[in-house]
Amino acid sequence: MKKQKAKVGSFYEETWGQNVYLLSPATAEDLASFAKVEFGAEYKGSEGFIGRCLHIPSSNGGQIVIGLRQWDNGPVMLGTLTHECFHAVEYILSVRGMRHCNATSEAYAYLLGSLVRNCLRTLNSRKAMRTITKR
Repeated sequence: MKKQKAKVGSFYEETWGQNVYLLSPATAEDLASFAKVEFGAEYKGSEGFIGRCLHIPSSNGGQIVIGLRQWDNGPVMLGTLTHECFHAVEYILSVRGMRHCNATSEAYAYLLGSLVRNCLRTLNSRKAMRTITKR
Protein backbone atom coordinates (compact mmCIF):
# COMPACT_ATOMS: atom_id res chain seq x y z
CA MET A 1 0.00 0.00 0.00
CA LYS A 2 1.38 3.38 -1.02
CA LYS A 3 1.97 5.91 1.78
CA GLN A 4 -0.26 8.98 1.50
CA LYS A 5 1.51 12.32 1.44
CA ALA A 6 1.06 14.47 4.52
CA LYS A 7 -1.22 17.46 4.20
CA VAL A 8 -1.27 20.60 6.28
CA GLY A 9 -3.99 23.10 7.02
CA SER A 10 -4.15 25.94 9.49
CA PHE A 11 -6.44 28.44 11.15
CA TYR A 12 -6.17 31.37 13.51
CA GLU A 13 -8.06 31.18 16.81
CA GLU A 14 -9.10 34.82 17.14
CA THR A 15 -10.22 35.00 20.77
CA TRP A 16 -6.81 33.97 22.11
CA GLY A 17 -4.71 34.97 19.09
CA GLN A 18 -3.32 31.53 18.34
CA ASN A 19 -2.18 29.87 15.11
CA VAL A 20 -3.06 26.18 14.90
CA TYR A 21 -1.61 23.85 12.26
CA LEU A 22 -3.05 20.42 11.40
CA LEU A 23 -1.12 17.63 9.69
CA SER A 24 -2.90 14.52 8.42
CA PRO A 25 -2.10 11.88 7.50
CA ALA A 26 1.08 12.41 9.48
CA THR A 27 4.01 10.38 10.74
CA ALA A 28 6.55 11.40 13.37
CA GLU A 29 8.92 12.14 10.48
CA ASP A 30 6.32 14.47 8.91
CA LEU A 31 5.85 16.32 12.21
CA ALA A 32 9.62 16.64 12.73
CA SER A 33 10.15 17.93 9.20
CA PHE A 34 7.29 20.44 9.45
CA ALA A 35 8.46 21.75 12.84
CA LYS A 36 12.03 22.14 11.57
CA VAL A 37 11.23 23.73 8.20
CA GLU A 38 8.44 26.04 9.35
CA PHE A 39 9.65 27.03 12.83
CA GLY A 40 13.26 25.87 13.22
CA ALA A 41 12.15 23.57 16.05
CA GLU A 42 13.40 20.09 16.89
CA TYR A 43 10.89 17.31 17.46
CA LYS A 44 11.82 13.75 18.26
CA GLY A 45 8.73 11.59 18.54
CA SER A 46 7.97 7.93 18.20
CA GLU A 47 6.06 6.54 15.24
CA GLY A 48 3.47 4.77 17.39
CA PHE A 49 1.08 7.68 17.82
CA ILE A 50 -2.49 8.12 16.63
CA GLY A 51 -2.56 11.81 17.47
CA ARG A 52 0.01 14.28 18.76
CA CYS A 53 -0.10 17.92 19.86
CA LEU A 54 3.12 19.91 19.69
CA HIS A 55 3.66 23.27 21.24
CA ILE A 56 6.48 25.20 19.65
CA PRO A 57 7.39 28.06 22.02
CA SER A 58 8.30 31.50 20.76
CA SER A 59 8.31 35.07 22.00
CA ASN A 60 4.84 35.67 20.50
CA GLY A 61 3.14 32.81 22.33
CA GLY A 62 4.24 29.98 20.10
CA GLN A 63 2.58 27.68 17.61
CA ILE A 64 0.32 24.67 18.01
CA VAL A 65 0.78 21.73 15.65
CA ILE A 66 -1.67 18.82 15.81
CA GLY A 67 -0.71 15.68 13.92
CA LEU A 68 -3.13 12.85 13.19
CA ARG A 69 -1.99 9.49 11.85
CA GLN A 70 -5.12 9.49 9.68
CA TRP A 71 -8.40 11.34 9.37
CA ASP A 72 -11.60 9.51 8.52
CA ASN A 73 -14.19 11.68 10.30
CA GLY A 74 -15.22 8.68 12.40
CA PRO A 75 -15.83 8.47 16.15
CA VAL A 76 -12.38 7.12 17.08
CA MET A 77 -10.51 9.87 15.25
CA LEU A 78 -12.96 12.52 16.48
CA GLY A 79 -12.14 11.39 20.02
CA THR A 80 -8.42 11.57 19.22
CA LEU A 81 -8.80 15.03 17.70
CA THR A 82 -10.68 16.26 20.79
CA HIS A 83 -7.99 14.76 23.04
CA GLU A 84 -5.24 16.58 21.14
CA CYS A 85 -7.25 19.81 21.12
CA PHE A 86 -7.47 19.61 24.91
CA HIS A 87 -3.66 19.52 25.07
CA ALA A 88 -3.67 22.61 22.83
CA VAL A 89 -6.17 24.34 25.17
CA GLU A 90 -3.94 23.57 28.17
CA TYR A 91 -0.98 25.19 26.46
CA ILE A 92 -2.84 28.21 25.03
CA LEU A 93 -4.39 29.15 28.36
CA SER A 94 -1.50 28.22 30.66
CA VAL A 95 1.00 30.44 28.80
CA ARG A 96 -1.49 33.26 29.29
CA GLY A 97 -1.56 32.62 33.05
CA MET A 98 -4.85 30.72 33.25
CA ARG A 99 -4.62 27.43 35.13
CA HIS A 100 -7.39 24.87 34.84
CA CYS A 101 -9.65 24.83 37.89
CA ASN A 102 -13.35 25.18 38.70
CA ALA A 103 -13.28 28.94 38.22
CA THR A 104 -11.66 28.72 34.75
CA SER A 105 -13.31 25.55 33.42
CA GLU A 106 -15.82 27.47 31.27
CA ALA A 107 -13.01 29.27 29.39
CA TYR A 108 -11.32 25.89 28.83
CA ALA A 109 -14.58 24.36 27.59
CA TYR A 110 -15.34 27.23 25.18
CA LEU A 111 -11.82 27.16 23.72
CA LEU A 112 -11.96 23.37 23.36
CA GLY A 113 -15.24 23.67 21.43
CA SER A 114 -13.78 26.40 19.22
CA LEU A 115 -10.63 24.40 18.43
CA VAL A 116 -12.54 21.20 17.63
CA ARG A 117 -14.98 23.09 15.34
CA ASN A 118 -12.15 24.86 13.51
CA CYS A 119 -10.12 21.66 13.21
CA LEU A 120 -13.13 19.83 11.75
CA ARG A 121 -13.77 22.62 9.24
CA THR A 122 -10.12 22.53 8.20
CA LEU A 123 -9.73 18.75 8.05
CA ASN A 124 -12.96 18.29 6.10
CA SER A 125 -12.21 21.02 3.55
CA ARG A 126 -10.26 19.93 0.50
CA LYS A 127 -9.33 23.55 -0.16
CA ALA A 128 -7.93 24.10 3.36
CA MET A 129 -5.53 21.14 3.34
CA ARG A 130 -2.47 21.28 1.05
CA THR A 131 0.11 18.60 0.39
CA ILE A 132 3.41 19.17 2.15
CA THR A 133 6.36 19.25 -0.20
CA LYS A 134 9.73 18.08 1.09
CA ARG A 135 12.37 20.81 1.22
